[in-house]
Order: sequence, then structure tokens, then C-alpha cells
Amino acid sequence: MGHGGTISLDVVGRGGVPAAGVGAVVLNVTAVSATSTTYVTVWPHGAVRPVASSLNLVRGETSPNLVFAKVGRGGAVDLYNSSGTVHLLADVVGWFPESSSFQPLVPARILDTRKGIGAPTAQVGAGKTVPVQATGRGGVPATGVAAVVVNLTGVSPTATTYVTAFPSGQPVPLASNLNLVKGEVRPNLAIVKLGTDGRFSLFNRAGAVHLLADVVGWFPTTSAYQPLTPARVLDTRSGLGSPKAPMGPRSTLALTVAGRGGVPATGVGAVVLNLTGITPTTATWVTAWPNGQPRPTASMLNLRPGQIAPNLVVVKVGTGGAISLYNSAGDVHLAADVVGWFPTGTDAQTSFALTPGTTMHGPGDLVSLTEDGSSGGTVVFAASSDAPAVGGHFVRSGGPVSGPGASGRVTARSVFPDGSVSATFEEAPLQDLFTDLEIHTSQAARDVSGTLGAGTDGRVLDAAVEPLCSAGGEGVAAPSVSFEGMRGSADFSLRQASARLDLRGEVRLAWTLAVSGGFTCTVTLADGLLGWLGPVEFGWAVELSASVTNEVSMTTTVSIPVRVGFEYDDGDLTDLNQADLTGQATDEGSSTATISAGLTGSLSAKLFGVVGVKGGLGPQVDLTYAPNSGLTCVLLEASMRISLSAVAEKWGYGWSFATAELVVGPRELYRSDGCGGQRWSGSIDVDARWAETRIGGGETAEATQNITYTLRHLVERVGEQGRGRYATTVTGTGHEDRAYTSGACPSRYDADVTFSGAERSSGIVMFGDPTSGWYAYVDGMDPRPREGESGTAAGGVTSTWCDGSTFEPWATHPGGFSLIGWPQAGLGWPDDDILVDTFTDTDPDPAHLVGTSTFSQATSDGTFDRTRSITFTYDLRLVSVTGGRS
Repeated sequence: MGHGGTISLDVVGRGGVPAAGVGAVVLNVTAVSATSTTYVTVWPHGAVRPVASSLNLVRGETSPNLVFAKVGRGGAVDLYNSSGTVHLLADVVGWFPESSSFQPLVPARILDTRKGIGAPTAQVGAGKTVPVQATGRGGVPATGVAAVVVNLTGVSPTATTYVTAFPSGQPVPLASNLNLVKGEVRPNLAIVKLGTDGRFSLFNRAGAVHLLADVVGWFPTTSAYQPLTPARVLDTRSGLGSPKAPMGPRSTLALTVAGRGGVPATGVGAVVLNLTGITPTTATWVTAWPNGQPRPTASMLNLRPGQIAPNLVVVKVGTGGAISLYNSAGDVHLAADVVGWFPTGTDAQTSFALTPGTTMHGPGDLVSLTEDGSSGGTVVFAASSDAPAVGGHFVRSGGPVSGPGASGRVTARSVFPDGSVSATFEEAPLQDLFTDLEIHTSQAARDVSGTLGAGTDGRVLDAAVEPLCSAGGEGVAAPSVSFEGMRGSADFSLRQASARLDLRGEVRLAWTLAVSGGFTCTVTLADGLLGWLGPVEFGWAVELSASVTNEVSMTTTVSIPVRVGFEYDDGDLTDLNQADLTGQATDEGSSTATISAGLTGSLSAKLFGVVGVKGGLGPQVDLTYAPNSGLTCVLLEASMRISLSAVAEKWGYGWSFATAELVVGPRELYRSDGCGGQRWSGSIDVDARWAETRIGGGETAEATQNITYTLRHLVERVGEQGRGRYATTVTGTGHEDRAYTSGACPSRYDADVTFSGAERSSGIVMFGDPTSGWYAYVDGMDPRPREGESGTAAGGVTSTWCDGSTFEPWATHPGGFSLIGWPQAGLGWPDDDILVDTFTDTDPDPAHLVGTSTFSQATSDGTFDRTRSITFTYDLRLVSVTGGRS
């Protein structure tokens, strides 16, 4: 390459890098035999060359440096040589997909002590530290950043020295990023973890030196990459990580990295090391690669006799959690400082064939994206990206920072002076973007856990927190929740019209209570991420509601293995939802109280913005304390409710379906000896119809309700044989229609309500006598959720009152439901609005009540004629409990 020369290097489709979907490449760039002092810059093709350097060289030198380069227009990067002539080599060692968490940037200078950029205009003295503000500068956002990728350069030190980069606020670690001799200019790439203030620090060991820093990318806090405070894991001079001896010519060293320097013992896919060669006896080169694999034709370090030089390396971890290091000639000492690692367990394979005229983009290719509802929007493409022509299509892959993917058909475009392109777009069907698209993802088991607390960000907290609810309660321990062993897989095929999501794990809720006075509260936590599987995002949200009365001292644990998912194959849908309930409760003292703790979580997954699944997890834990024959009854029950729906969202492929709701339980997990006896379990469906007509005409009213009461547990135990008041879950619909046409003010009223999961502490009372039969009272209340109750309701009212007035729908009920009994009737209930009749039982077993009964009534008060009809469908069993676990 000549003086001032630029070459464009195609990087996609070469050296193992795929031909599409690539956001950035990791290159080890080596300069060979420079004829004069010079520097080399690498940046995305199509963008303006930045004021930054990737390599700094003196005459005759051969020197490498690792480069993280954003891929530009046409899948290429540009390389520039400032002075003289120089040969360049580039070894590709990895790549980041456009949907990855790594955010590549056009290089930007954020520190130059020669010019006062980012620090005072002065050299950094011996033993001194300079802080560098990284967030909010050079394209790095102000928040949400875990680490930055920077090219550090030392300029004209007054003595031989080394420079260390580390998180702000931390002690200076035993590590080095730059090794400099007097008067030289030397760069090295670094991935630096940031401190809580968004800064990193640079420490200079000896003499005085000018320092430069060019930021080339960043990792968000949600990234899979795990940055570390640098830690030394190899030093052949002291015998750390290897024998205490230099590496000889043509020798290989296996270096164990897993389980050292902050790197975990398992689940590590690659490590990021600063590798330093120290005083070789002859010119040599060093390479690093996965242990157990053949040595590649590539170099990581190029060294002169007596030189000390570092280079950042990203190395895939091989067998035994180790990497291999090879020295070509002479003897040399090696040191390695680990600065971060990438996990394994994520396997994402995406293959696609783009329709001609469709371009793929990562988040860095888009300057901005504004969507206009579901109809389209406006997008600005960076100068370095491949902007589609009018009539063409674009696809932006999703990521932890950019969020779900986006796509569209370009309807108009304009070019700005800096080369960026503004385009308006409209919705485009999936089949217009791709001729084929296959996505296969899987993730190994991982744990997500923490303590639920009212933190400032509303998320799951890892540390102890203040009590959730302080009013009226003392000593309430914040409950802990965990999704343990969470693992998942997802598949999507456009050509075969199939999709599959399978997410499995275990939900665990643990709570220690020591309450005086009781409390009631609900805490909603913000959405969180279970993780990204390439183009797939698994998300979750949690809401906790709890109530305690009187004094309680108790520890509970509930474990719920769950499976959430679906299979869709050319129109056929299979529900994969499953759940199991286990748990225990320990009564630590005599108490009289009722505890209800409901953990409602939602799971979601989106594949590349193509097809999504939304599901709800609803483990409900109920603990009942009640005195019975001098003993305390401790009853722990749990149920699991799963709902699932899947949609094609905006992609126009036409898939839209919803599965039926799955309910497991309620199931008794623990019952103390004080809870012996019997109780009813099952459900009662009620279909009620009511109508009235004004005698002589002019006014009519009709109402219907369809309600299912599911018995949960006894709230108040009256005695044996299942007597007592039961808590119920109420689900159903209602409708009321009124017409008032007489007089000068004709009006109309129409109201609908749908309710789901409303909890009632009363509603069904089972009672009876072994000699005369069993009876049930079904409460005819408004079944919508009340204030402080769980459950959902949706409905509306349409009114055409001529005087402009309105009133709340279902403010009144069309009459109490019924007292029903079997086998005898005529109990003489005092309320004439309650029906009393024989309750049909098709099973002679007195412990099993099953059947359908309809009761009707017609009345008149001289002004209105009224009719009522109520149908009960029931399947109830009397469960015998002898004490202890049941």
C-alpha cells in the first residue's frame, strides 16, 4: 500500500464469515516492512475516514493489532496507510451477526492528551492515572453500557513503561495493555469494563507519556459478553499458569483459562486476553487457537529480539477449558491477562435467501427508525450501509439494544450530503422479503433468580431489600423467585410454513413470614430478559400480590416445573403447555391467619420479528390457618394457570392463533393434622337468564350471565363432611339489554362484561347432614373483580339516553341465584328471590355429585312481568383428608 493509499477489503463470505447477516468482523491486522513511520486506519466501507488509528508503525517494523471493524457497504471494510509503503495482512478470528449485542461504531477519538481531548493537555506522569469518560461520547450511549472496545495508543514515552486500562473506581490490577519503550508510538486494542460512572481509567507505570483512545464499539449491560477487571492468568517468568521457563522454538503451551481470573469453570465459549511477548531471543511470531484443534496459519504477536509487545486476542476455548499458544522461533516469555469472556450454550443458526432488491441491516446501519403504527414509517440509513432503491425492501434484525426487528418496502428516498439516505417505507409481507428463511435456535440451561422487591427500577434484585409492604406489617421478608434451569429452543421455516417454541424450566417461590398486624399489597415488576438466542428474544414480566391477616410465622416453598410452547405446521397447532406442582410449608408457631401469594409471570419470545408467542404463567399459592378441635390447621395449596397465543405480527404471512387456557390444580401441597375431615372439589357452571316486561308495553329488559365457579379451598371450616365457606375462582360473561320507549324520552341501554380469574373468598357454601343429603348455596353476586381482588374484566356500555345520563353496567344483579339441594327440597329459605328445588344427582355415590339441573320462576308485581331461568352443571367430589400431607 502506497503513501495515502486506501484499499477496500471484502470480508463477508470469506474465511468462515457468512455472506449475509454480518454486523462486524474481528481481524488481526499485521503491517509488514513499513518504509517510513506511518499509521493505518480501518473503518466501514462507505463512511468518511475517521480521525483514528488502528496500527502505528516505525520504519522496517512488522507489528500486529486486533481490530473490531463494523462491516460497511457491500460487506467491506476500508484500510488506509498514512505514509510510505507497507504490506498488510488480515486474519479473521471471528464475527458478530447484525442481531448481536455488540454495537460496532465508526472509530471516534475520545482521548488525546496532546490536544486536550477527554483530558488536560499534558502527558500522564509516572504512577499517575487518567480517567476517561466513555459513555455519551463517540457514539456510545449515556446509559446501559457494560464495556467499550477502544484502540489505545501510547505516544513518545520518556522511559520504558507499561499502561493498564481498568474500570473506574477499582484498584489498579496486575495487568498491562500497552508495553512501551522510550520514544516509540505503539497501539493496542482493549475491551474495557466500565465503572458505575461510565468511565474507565488508564494507569502509566513510569516516565511520562501521551495517551490516545479511539472507541470502535461497545457492549450493553444486557450483552452475553462478560467483561472483567483484568487478571493475570499466565506469566512464564514466575511459573503462573505454566512451568517457570521461556517457551522454546516451535513449542506449544496449553493454557487453562476456564475457572481462572473470574472466568467460570463451565459454559465458556471464548476468552478475551491481552497477550504479551517478552524479550524474545530472536525475531518470532506467536499464535493462539482452541486447544485440541490444528494450529492455524495466522499470527497474534510479531516480535523483534528483546522487544516487549502486547496484542489483544479473542480465542475460542477448546478441550479441557484451555487454549493453545505456539512460539515460532527462539526463546520468549509470555504473559496473558484475561479481560472478559463469551458464554457457550447458545446455538443460533439462521439461513435465508433474500428476494432480489432486499437488503439486510444491523442496528448500526440505521441512524434512526420511526414506525407509524402498523402502516410503515421513516428510516435513515448510514452512509456505510446498503440502502435499498425505491421499490426494494429492507430487513433490520433485532437485538438487546435495538429491540424487535423491523422491515418494509421503500416507497421514496433522498440522499443527504454526508451520504446517508432517508427513506419512507410501508409494510411488506414476509414472502416479499425472503424466498426462504430458516431459524433454529437453542439455549442450554441457565438460572434467573433474585429477590422480589420495590427497587427503583422495579426489577428483580439480587441483594436483600426492604419489606415490600410496611403499612400494618412488621418483619415481612421479601419473597425470592427463581426460574431455574431455564432452557429453550425455537424453530421457524418460511418454506414449510412451520414454527415451534419450547421453553422449559422451574419456577420457585420461597417466602419466610414473620408478620404482626398483617398487610395487603401488589407489586408490579418491569419486563426483563431471559436472554437472546441469536435473533430470538426470551422475555418475562412478574407481578406479585400478597395478603396476610393477624400474626403469622411460617416458611413456604413452592416449586413448579413448567413447559410453555407450541408447534405449528401448515395450519395444525399443537399445545405444548405442561406444569407440575410440588411444595412444602413449615408452621413455626400457633397462628390464625390466611395468606394468599400470587405470582403472575408472562413469557414471550420473538423470532427475528417474524412470529411471536405470548404466554402467561400464573402460579397461585394459598395458605389457610384456622383453629379446628384445638389444633391449628395449616393448609398450603397451589395452582398453575397457563395461557398462550401466537401471532405473525406485522409480517403479513397470515398466521394468527390462540390456544386454550391450561389450568393445573388447585393441588394440596401440605396439610397439617389440624385439617382432618372432608372437603368438596370441582366446579359449578351457572347459566342464568332474566327478563321483565312492563304490563301494557313500552319497557323491556333482558340479562344473561354464564359463570363458572371453581372451588379452590375452604376459607372457613364449619365441620366435617365438607361443610364450610369455599374460596372460588370466577370466570364468565354477562349481557344486559334495556329499552325504554314509552313517554317523551325513549332510551336504550346495552352492556357487556367479560371477567376472568376473579377471586372470591365467598360464593359457594357446601353444607349438609349425612342422613338427609348434601346442599349447596350459590351466591348470585356481581362476578367482576372488585377493588383489591385479582382477575381481569373487560366490557362496555352503549347508551342512548335522551337526557344524556349514563350509569355503570351490571351495577345491579338480576336477582340472587339460588339455594339448591339434593335429594330433598323446600328448605323454606326466607328470601322469595331464591329458588329451592331438588338438585339432580346422576351418581349414587354420596361423595360424587354430577349432573345438570334447571330451575325457572315467573312472577308479577302488577306493573312488571318477570321470568327467571337458571341452569346448573356440576361435577363435585367429596375428598376425605385424614391429616398430614394429602
